[in-house]
Amino acid sequence: MEAREGALTRAVRFIDVLKKRDFLLLWMGQLISQFGDRLNQMALIALIMGKESVAGRATEVSMLFFFMVLPAVVLGPIAGVFVDRWDRKKTMIASDLIRAILVAIIPFAGCLKYIWPIYTIVFIIFALTRFFIPAKLAIIPALVNKNELFIANSISIITTMLATILGMALGGLVIAWIGVNPTLFMDAATYLVSALFLLAVPMKRIEPEGKRFKSFLNDLLKGFRYLANHCTVHGSIIVLFCLMAGAGIISVTFILFLQRQIGVDQKGVGDFIRALGLVGSFSGLGMLFGIGLTGRYEARIKESFLFPLSLILLGGTVFLITLTKSYLLMVVIAFFGGILAPSTLVFINTSIHKITPESFHGRIFSALDIVNNLALLFSILLAGFLATFMEGKTILQILGIVLTTFGLMLYLGGVLLIRRQE
Repeated sequence: MEAREGALTRAVRFIDVLKKRDFLLLWMGQLISQFGDRLNQMALIALIMGKESVAGRATEVSMLFFFMVLPAVVLGPIAGVFVDRWDRKKTMIASDLIRAILVAIIPFAGCLKYIWPIYTIVFIIFALTRFFIPAKLAIIPALVNKNELFIANSISIITTMLATILGMALGGLVIAWIGVNPTLFMDAATYLVSALFLLAVPMKRIEPEGKRFKSFLNDLLKGFRYLANHCTVHGSIIVLFCLMAGAGIISVTFILFLQRQIGVDQKGVGDFIRALGLVGSFSGLGMLFGIGLTGRYEARIKESFLFPLSLILLGGTVFLITLTKSYLLMVVIAFFGGILAPSTLVFINTSIHKITPESFHGRIFSALDIVNNLALLFSILLAGFLATFMEGKTILQILGIVLTTFGLMLYLGGVLLIRRQE
């Protein structure tokens, strides 16, 4: 039976899943909405870097990412409970519409002397994203067949990568061309377009189990209990935690590293944003390439090999990128650094879809989301602290060594475990 299911999964093509009208509409809405997320992120970085009072300060860059991630930690599991109770389609549409309004307010907040109003709006925008993400992930099994789940999840991750590539590459160019404020208004429009696509997706509301008898707190804890009682996902969560912690440190320190490499000043923000966008987009292309490989050779890939290799590759590329002064070589290294990390997400998301009840999906994905974002939050604060007395280059080199070492230890530990079982 398992062999047959595996054969069916391998036989499914990307185009077969995209031909399903309902999934296609969800995909288009996701692509546009997440493109807006990346465009918003690039515009916010440019806005922070361009303010005379905070330009070049590591703490302010760190605080920006802190308020982007904080909602996931504070609201992550709560959002999952509500997603399982609410109409998921309406939740996604409402999230898009409110985010459109808030993003359109940012240019006016940017005219103020103080930076805190921008941080407040950023917090609310990314808080709404906490409802959008688990609703999107939970809706997928209702739109495709079980043997199409791996490909559907691959497409979902690829969409995130495409949005990253387009948002960072085009965002850098658009900001340099028309400025930060018009870019933010353009970003607000992307959320409106996304809501229109989602409006056309027919979705039957799934009633939560025990809605009348179980307390809200019990629903909240169910997601964490489910993960705690399933040992098969524990190793995956540890690897994800390491990857997300690494991503958090990179998000802050690479900006500072690139800033020093380019020599950003008040007149050079446009050049800096273009450079950041190009490096980020090539890293996204690497992620896209990696997802394509895992989708094609899914049946041959062993998680015990993939997970440690993703840590080793990320660590190695982070270290190498600090040794080059060639911008072209930096872009090439960024491409290889992104190849394996998203493949981990595909394997974990597909596994959870298959082994968990559909009524639990919102809570499970929110529980995973909060674990990952705790790693991001901790690492962003750590990076901001370290950057006050260390150069970004040094921090990245230490991170590269740590990730590579941990990946090697994980791989060798897995090899020893297999040999003992034999």
